[in-house]
Amino acid sequence: MFAFQEYYIPLVMAKRAKSHSCEVCDQGFRSHYDMKRHFDSHTSIKRYKCDVCGNEFTQKGHLNAHMAMHAGFKNHICDVCGKEFLRKGVLNMHMALHTDVKSYECDVCGKKFALKCHLKTHLVRHAAVKDHRCDICGKEFTLKCDLDRHFDIHTGFKCHECDICGKEFTRKSDLKKHIRIHVRVKYYECDICGKGFTLNSALNNHMTTHTGVKSHQCEVCGKDFVRNGTLKIHMAIHMGVKSHKCDVCGKEFREKGHLKQHLFTHSGLKSHKCGVCGKGYALKSNLNKHFDVHTGIKNHKCEICGKEFMEKSGIKTHMNMHSGAKKYKCDICGNYFAQTGSLNTHMTIHAGGKSYECIVCGKEFSSKGNLETHLVTHSGVKSNKCDVCGKGFQSKQALNIHMNIHLGLKKHKCDICGKDVTAKHDLISHMYVHVGVKNFECEICGRGFSRKKDIVVHMNVHVGVKNQCCSICGKEFSEKGRLKNHIIGHTRVNNHNCGVCGKKFTLISSLRTHLDIHAGIKRHKCEVCGKRFAYLSTLKSHMSMHAGNEVS
Repeated sequence: MFAFQEYYIPLVMAKRAKSHSCEVCDQGFRSHYDMKRHFDSHTSIKRYKCDVCGNEFTQKGHLNAHMAMHAGFKNHICDVCGKEFLRKGVLNMHMALHTDVKSYECDVCGKKFALKCHLKTHLVRHAAVKDHRCDICGKEFTLKCDLDRHFDIHTGFKCHECDICGKEFTRKSDLKKHIRIHVRVKYYECDICGKGFTLNSALNNHMTTHTGVKSHQCEVCGKDFVRNGTLKIHMAIHMGVKSHKCDVCGKEFREKGHLKQHLFTHSGLKSHKCGVCGKGYALKSNLNKHFDVHTGIKNHKCEICGKEFMEKSGIKTHMNMHSGAKKYKCDICGNYFAQTGSLNTHMTIHAGGKSYECIVCGKEFSSKGNLETHLVTHSGVKSNKCDVCGKGFQSKQALNIHMNIHLGLKKHKCDICGKDVTAKHDLISHMYVHVGVKNFECEICGRGFSRKKDIVVHMNVHVGVKNQCCSICGKEFSEKGRLKNHIIGHTRVNNHNCGVCGKKFTLISSLRTHLDIHAGIKRHKCEVCGKRFAYLSTLKSHMSMHAGNEVS
């Protein structure tokens, strides 16, 4: 018995020993034949060819395994996910993916893998040798399989479709990652803020928000971005490229995702309802923006005038008013506008339509917004108070315009005389003075005025109201303009000279009246005797004579 063991056991062990080593990789083999067959993998000699598809292989076993693919036999099924395999060995390797045990670690970057073959494939990427180049865009790859997958981007071939939303993908792995969004499983959690993510890449992108590192910079405007993909999308703005067009309305978009969102607006479906007012929206993002209306939150403030906006796009459009940029042109009259909304409102003038009527006074408006602003005037409520003088206003916009008076800001200038005014509507009213149009006539004396507010002030003359007082001498006036002229008289600065006689005057209006004397013009006529006078004061003195005669 012992003699048998002493003889046969060493013989068996010798047969099991791997005494034949590969000269290239030092891998051991039991027989010279196995070693020679392995050596073909280093020489790229492929002796075995598939008669079906023509693929060649270095070993016969690889050819046999390949032929099973054509036969369609996959007898080995995974009990966890149901995936089928040709060989049991491949199934055993696959099972390691479900155990979450990753025993193979990369010495370069520390990444772990469940399978040794995956680690080998990964190590090739660190070699920095990219022998596979795309003939279309020139991008280089380390592995040929990566090049093959990349090529699908140029062909547009997407064979993997999501059964839930219909989105298509070029790679099955991308589809699997996408499915996690629908099942709302968030495997990856941020260690800083605890936010969860469905994809590891999304977590990595999120982490940059905590670090504040923006390593991708735009070469045109210098804006920094966290991700290279975001930079590429941003570059389309400078290039002006909008390659995604809506087939319904023709609107163009830079990103395919924005086009898909836009298409919901044409569907007519408004599945996102506001819980406060019940208003419906096609997109959830629009509902979120709308909700700020109820909360009153305005996070975007103009640094120039202080006006606040709920959306960032609103302040961007608003800034065009301060910069003077008018990008939107009317095709009918050629006028330019700073905002698309202003252009649309203007177009209703050409259309001749004012479809919004006030139910109180019957006044018509071209836009709903103008009507809503007008309705506030009927309420009589002035909830916006000035902190300086206490004056109340019906709208916050009117209050902001009023504040320019206290700040001394006069942003609107007359192109004819150079006069600066605080508000745009004041400039429009002032322009009537140059045009010579006097639509407002005094019913008592017949005097005409260009602006309604001027005739209101003028009526103080007839009713005897003098609410404008000189701070120097205490003299009272009915009109603010006359008070200003009076105050100049206290300065006794005669800057206005007569070109005929050289007489000097404090006010230019006094010089104009004096020039009428040289011209022989007498603008003031006595209605009793018909006598004419150059000065209004002289006429008043003359009228007292008639009054004295009537008394006597």
